[in-house]
Amino acid sequence: MKAITYISHIDELESLDTSKFSEVILATRLFSQVGKLTIDEMLEIIEKCKAQKVKYTLEWDILMTESRFKMYREQFKKYADLGFSSIRLRDPGAINFILNSYENLSIDLLLDTGGHHNIKAIKVWKNLVGDRLRKIILSIELSSNVVKEFCQEIKSWGVKTELLVLGRILLFYTPRNLVSPLYTDEDLEEFENNGKYIEVAGSSEESPHKGFPIIENQHGTFMFNTKDQYLLEYLDEIEECGVDDIRIDVRHLDKESKSVVDKTISLCENFNKEEAKEFKNQYPNSTTRGFFHVNKSDVLFKKLKNKRVQREDQGFIGEVVDVVKKSHIAILVKGMRNEDIALKVGDELRLSTPDGKEKFTKIHKLTQTNGKEVQDVKTGELILIPHVSGISVKTMAYLK
Repeated sequence: MKAITYISHIDELESLDTSKFSEVILATRLFSQVGKLTIDEMLEIIEKCKAQKVKYTLEWDILMTESRFKMYREQFKKYADLGFSSIRLRDPGAINFILNSYENLSIDLLLDTGGHHNIKAIKVWKNLVGDRLRKIILSIELSSNVVKEFCQEIKSWGVKTELLVLGRILLFYTPRNLVSPLYTDEDLEEFENNGKYIEVAGSSEESPHKGFPIIENQHGTFMFNTKDQYLLEYLDEIEECGVDDIRIDVRHLDKESKSVVDKTISLCENFNKEEAKEFKNQYPNSTTRGFFHVNKSDVLFKKLKNKRVQREDQGFIGEVVDVVKKSHIAILVKGMRNEDIALKVGDELRLSTPDGKEKFTKIHKLTQTNGKEVQDVKTGELILIPHVSGISVKTMAYLK
């Protein structure tokens, strides 16, 4: 298992021990969502990489409309033969363009966002890209057991895998400019001089959360989690899962980025869980382990489910689907006491409401929706009983 990281300045390339990395990522302002490299800086870094025999890959991860894609396609043609080990792609149009126009270029598929949470979806992409597929960048929304399952399957295709272990977590993206309209003309002049790049901190109106990093550039607006993805204390488990490359993305840490990368590489070579935990305490930002160790979406299910409206089998008759005050309650009969009758006149019901109340009523009258009175009903029928106060829709009905 080797590391892969971003190079944002030629000085970083000179200070890194590049033998510790499988390759480096070049993210330009032109082709990358939040890249800062100018084309001239990229060309300078490429010359240095060639001299040091360092592999380098180009990140082209922006999403494009058809009209914008035509412009980026023409721009890419100028740099396609610079010796990239692969092109990191997310946009289906860009993927199709590379497949049809450049037979010598390998593709790294960015499936770290969106709905790529099952192996069938990933396999569709594999079948589309074919032998040109070099690597799949996995979603960070996968638990460790799923990552292991996916890596085993993907390895059988002869394809490598990559996972973000340290870096920002993208929460939201829009091609619209959400930050610059709030600035004055003088501020916008600085925005233009800074390569159309603004970074601010945002807060939520619906919650007390604040400090969300927000970036606006020529590609749109990006909002990130207040906490960084931090999986360094699980590097042993990640390696056991079969992940080939771990990605380190600490471009946002500026001056501290080098020391963070060096420490990460040190942990990769000589893993120590306690050291990794201690380093987490020293890390400049708040961190989260995300979904890797525990799939947190599962934790919420019990909170989302109201146990009071979950069916109990014993004595179950049905569910209240409509209530008309001072008139009637409509029950969809779902339970059956025997082969013929589910509910009959004279039965006593226990009504369990969604808010935890229990009401009892004796059935003196059963009325069908056409107004006809009956003595009994069967499973699957909709029946009206006299109104009982305090009863709401989703109330469960049981024989007392």
